[in-house]
Amino acid sequence: MTRFFSTLATGLVVSFMLFSPACAAPVTRGELAGRTICMSNGDRNTFYANGRLASNRFGRGTWAIALGGVQINAQYKVGLLPLTRRHNGSFLINYTYGHLGSPLIVTGRYCG
Repeated sequence: MTRFFSTLATGLVVSFMLFSPACAAPVTRGELAGRTICMSNGDRNTFYANGRLASNRFGRGTWAIALGGVQINAQYKVGLLPLTRRHNGSFLINYTYGHLGSPLIVTGRYCG
C-alpha cells in the first residue's frame, strides 16, 4: 500500500512539473540575439543581435530584455512581450487578451 501511494505521489509531482507554466525560465539575450522564433499562432519574430526587431505581427522596431520578458518598441506594439523559455527548449508567451482578460498561451521554436 505504501508503494502505491509513493508511486502516485511521484506521478503527481512529475505531471505538475511537465505542465506547469512555472517550469518556464526568463528568456536571455543570448537565446534571442540573431535568431528567429516561429510561434504557434503564425507570428514570426526576428531578434537581430544589434537590438533590431522584425515581426509579421509587430512590424519593425527594437527589442531589449526586461523584467518579465522582452520590451518591444515596434510599429504595432510598444510594451512587454511576456516571452519565457521552457525546459524543453521551446518558448512560451502567456498573453492576457481582450478587455475581459482571457488567457491566450502561444508556444514557439526557433525557425528552420
